[in-house]
Amino acid sequence: MITIKMWHGPQCDPLLLRGKDKVDTGNTPIPYFGIISRGLLNRLSEIKPQGHPNEWSTIAPWFEFDHPWFLNKNLKTKTITFKDPIKRQLNNWFMAAKDCNFVSVQESAYLCKKFLLKSLTGKNKVSLSGICRYFGLKDGFSNNIDTVNIWLVKEGFTSSVWRVEINSEVSNSQLVLCMNVARDIDASVELASTYQHLLSLYQKDPLHIAQPFGIDFIRAYSWDKSVNIAVTVHSWVEGHEIHVKKYRDNNIAKFILVKWFLPENGNQGKQSQIVGRELTQLEHDHFWEKYLAFLAKHATIDRNEKKISVPRLELNEGDIIWNDKDLFVIAISATDQVFTIKEWSEFQSNPYVIPWPKGPKLYRK
Repeated sequence: MITIKMWHGPQCDPLLLRGKDKVDTGNTPIPYFGIISRGLLNRLSEIKPQGHPNEWSTIAPWFEFDHPWFLNKNLKTKTITFKDPIKRQLNNWFMAAKDCNFVSVQESAYLCKKFLLKSLTGKNKVSLSGICRYFGLKDGFSNNIDTVNIWLVKEGFTSSVWRVEINSEVSNSQLVLCMNVARDIDASVELASTYQHLLSLYQKDPLHIAQPFGIDFIRAYSWDKSVNIAVTVHSWVEGHEIHVKKYRDNNIAKFILVKWFLPENGNQGKQSQIVGRELTQLEHDHFWEKYLAFLAKHATIDRNEKKISVPRLELNEGDIIWNDKDLFVIAISATDQVFTIKEWSEFQSNPYVIPWPKGPKLYRK
């Protein structure tokens, strides 16, 4: 019998999945997604009065206290204690969430677990035995699994990211994988598209791309209708995310090695600080050299239009992992970034003047 344990957050707090739609975290607060999902972002204009991403930190917990469909169906009779204007907005947010089939932490955990169990039994498109052979594990590994640790390590607009550690005492082996669960139906389409793009890049550059092992669509039942949500599996890459911090005083940017994000006063919806450090000048130059080399390797040139297209890597969305020696791309946008010849030349020569997005405050530790 396989023992499956689930965790969440930088402190690896327990997350106990009961059934397909309930989470019990013991004495710790039930987790909720601190980042708004892609589908909700796309529907902000439909939330009247005009919805704003900043409202998410207040709205988000309501998607986790009970299962979303229950809240939605009982909204008229349920006591809502939010102060205005959030109280008036709550129903509109739920309607938008229902429309895009928002996937809560509870259901994301369920989908991740279901994907894994289907892989173990060979009932989905991603066979665990095939992955084991890739890593050179013994044939009996997938048949002698004792424990599985599933850890929600981070989230983005498109997917929640789970570190899956599979152990077999019989074969004295361990397999660590990364699973991405789409946040809603819009994100599901995007995740499927970016997966194919990443797979294409991997075939050209396997040394710098997290190995894509497969994608499948797992049926979700959050709302009144069932939908198929994309789940992907990749090799797990050890290291830290590289983000960019822009400083207002001199309009320069510095690369930041991120350990984790620190919520503001325990509010998961307000991740206002980064636990990490700035790269040293030597590290910075090393990273920038590797970063440019990766982009140049996959660049395409339109000589008629005098433009250069390179993979679009969103540094502040965790697309790149750095292990002190080299970079690894673990996520990518579906569309490329286009430069003119002049812009590309400026981009390569001076990262400090690039208009990088403003990031959270750095908390060194």
